Amino acid sequence: MRRFGFIVLTAILLALSGCRLATPTPACPTPRPPSERAITPENVAQLAEVHRLGAGTIEGIAFSPDGSILAVASSRGVYLYDPRTLKEVAHFGEDRKVRSLAFSPDGSLLAVSLVGRIQLRRIPEGTLIRTLAGGADVLAFSPDGALLAGAYREKVYLWRVADGTLRFSWEGAGDMVSLAFSEDGAFLRGASAGGYLHLWRVSDGMPLMAAPSDEKGERVRVAALSFHGKYLALGREDGLVSLKAVGVGEVQDLIEKDLKPIRSLAFSPDGRYLASGSAFQILVWALEEGRALPEPVFREVAIKGTAEHLAFSPDGRLLAAGAGNSLYVWQVEGEKELARRETFMGSVEQVRFSPDGSKVASVSEDGVVRLWDVAEGRLLYVMEGTSVAFHPEGGVWALGSEDGQVTLWEVPARRIVQQLKPDEEGGVVERLAFSPDGAYLAVGRWNEVGLWRLSDGKKVHTLEGISTHILAFSPTGLLLTGGGGLQIWRTPKGALQQRLLEVRPWSSVEGAAFSPRCDLLVASGLGDPHGLVAWRFAEREWQHAWTYPLDPGATSVAFSPDGRLLAVGFPNGRVDLGLVSEGSWKPMHTLAFDTDLGGVWNLAFSPDGSYLAVALDDGTVRLWGVPERDGE
Repeated sequence: MRRFGFIVLTAILLALSGCRLATPTPACPTPRPPSERAITPENVAQLAEVHRLGAGTIEGIAFSPDGSILAVASSRGVYLYDPRTLKEVAHFGEDRKVRSLAFSPDGSLLAVSLVGRIQLRRIPEGTLIRTLAGGADVLAFSPDGALLAGAYREKVYLWRVADGTLRFSWEGAGDMVSLAFSEDGAFLRGASAGGYLHLWRVSDGMPLMAAPSDEKGERVRVAALSFHGKYLALGREDGLVSLKAVGVGEVQDLIEKDLKPIRSLAFSPDGRYLASGSAFQILVWALEEGRALPEPVFREVAIKGTAEHLAFSPDGRLLAAGAGNSLYVWQVEGEKELARRETFMGSVEQVRFSPDGSKVASVSEDGVVRLWDVAEGRLLYVMEGTSVAFHPEGGVWALGSEDGQVTLWEVPARRIVQQLKPDEEGGVVERLAFSPDGAYLAVGRWNEVGLWRLSDGKKVHTLEGISTHILAFSPTGLLLTGGGGLQIWRTPKGALQQRLLEVRPWSSVEGAAFSPRCDLLVASGLGDPHGLVAWRFAEREWQHAWTYPLDPGATSVAFSPDGRLLAVGFPNGRVDLGLVSEGSWKPMHTLAFDTDLGGVWNLAFSPDGSYLAVALDDGTVRLWGVPERDGE
């Protein structure tokens, strides 16, 4: 979806072809009057975050030792849930990406790994007890809870929990994906993504073993150790799962002809089950004396996306999974789904307000569209989709799909109004845009834009060889396409007859927006020079107006409804709002986010200008507005 530039961005490459209009352009509609709460140059410095939509991305999951809590590591801190209902119990560490977590054996502490440090927090309130220097992608407590082991890339660390002292550290261990102490706590075992098995003596830190666990180790993608490190499971790219009794050398291959590349593995703490996760599928095998029964006892194929994270409850009766940024809990026996939570999201790539501003839709990289209530910040419902657009008259929204089909739904009834099906096998629908009068829908698939007439559901025009990273109509009905360049098209009665502007080649274009006043087009890019380029409509043609360099470049742009403010998003998690003048752009205020949260990839003002929606890599949409003053 995202395209990072690799060809130099420069005004010299601007080529205006067919710029003069053969027929008059429709008059620019009068912009909607801003509300009393509208964001303006006069109050922009007062902006505050109003709502955070979405719980972030799932980075890891773990059950408490008594099974009463399911902890989720996310890009927005730690969430604690009741595992049978997924009702939120607590949330702490907000706005910090959590890499991994682990409960102490008595369940009183939770080790939380952040970038460069590990926090020990009291459960369930989340009170910070101690901070350890160093981060970790994998964590494990010793059986007595006195030691904490952590692995980050090719380093393994061992801390004393009581005072945070680092006892030992080992380098060159490979990319560790699993750690487990022996039952007596005397040894620490580690398994790497490449299939190597390591063993260290805890008393003096002596490395005892570093050997490949399988002759096909180069194909191993994930590995997991059982609770006390007695068994090792390996998952390969070809879908093969191997089970090995550590220290014995016996390997058993569990082969399922329909298995897909393995992305996660987990043993139940009691050693009765082994679960494997892949794309749209989770399997569970029953284990007896270190061997697996020939057929899975649990098979779930209705999950959304890939099962990246798996965890069993201590008694092995429940299985939790983070898949496609949805959180699931099943009862293993009977394969019964107990609860599901869909507020977690992948990186948000599109955000769109409904025409009345009461709702906002988000599209995340996991192929899910979510509809939110703006006033309450509440999730209304979730649907599969790769792109979204609201009909300008309201009441209907269009959702694109992976197979090229577009479905128009009634909001909020979720009743299908119309379906637009491609003539041939279609690709992913990347972008959608309604014409201002609502008569046409532009559908952007890879390398193609189709214009559909909604009165009869027919495609009336197709543009091939056109990038669809950018697809939007101007207030006067001009169509903007772009990604590997920028083009503006006239669309009389659905015919893309005349190309009014072409900027080529400009592969670094990331965002573009027409001014509500119809006289300005601004594009953002990551090329050289970095930043913004603007064109002004004057004397019946589009002319290059100005260039505004920005470091490290800009990813997205959005005009306020009155056209006075331009919001600019950056790849380093920042939004600048500035005044649009005749000859340039003047930054006035900055919204800064923690760099852990990633970049800003889409921006949108609500139709009345009361809110600015910011789509972030961390799986959230932030709504900003001007707070009400006392007495209002």
